[in-house]
Amino acid sequence: QEAKEICEQLGDQRGKSATLHEMAYIYRVRGDLDGAMRLYQESLAINEQLGDLQGKSATLHEMAYIYCVRGDLDGAMRLYQESLAIKEQLGDLRGKSATLAMMGQVLALQEQNELALRAFLEAFITLSRMGAADAVKVAEIIQDFRAQIGADAFAELWRRVTGQEELPAWLEGEQS
Repeated sequence: QEAKEICEQLGDQRGKSATLHEMAYIYRVRGDLDGAMRLYQESLAINEQLGDLQGKSATLHEMAYIYCVRGDLDGAMRLYQESLAIKEQLGDLRGKSATLAMMGQVLALQEQNELALRAFLEAFITLSRMGAADAVKVAEIIQDFRAQIGADAFAELWRRVTGQEELPAWLEGEQS
């Protein structure tokens, strides 16, 4: 709160937006989704006023997560898609991959399994090519997705999406 007030006094709108974003995250982690959403909306308004696409995209991503937690999967997808479009425009591959992984999880909840797997794989492949450690997290999400829908259904889905008969070694083992 003090940092926000200092930023306001100095006229530092970018700093104020970043502080609001971080405060919103803390509210979210503590379970105050309404408080978090208010702060994210305030941060988003500043980002839009400043033309800060990176900040806007990050804030939309976080707001989408709150929609998802609240069960508004369509609302979450709209915000994730908006965030994704900005990240693509900026060439932010790491951010794009994070948003694709989250979109995949929403799609899986909506039982749109083919679209979910496509989103997961794009995120995984992009992160793997970058040598990013987050690729392991996405691989784990894919493994969990396989366990969720069942090995046989996943194998068929894999064939449809990738055109490959065999699963890669990291997917072949039984999930615990």
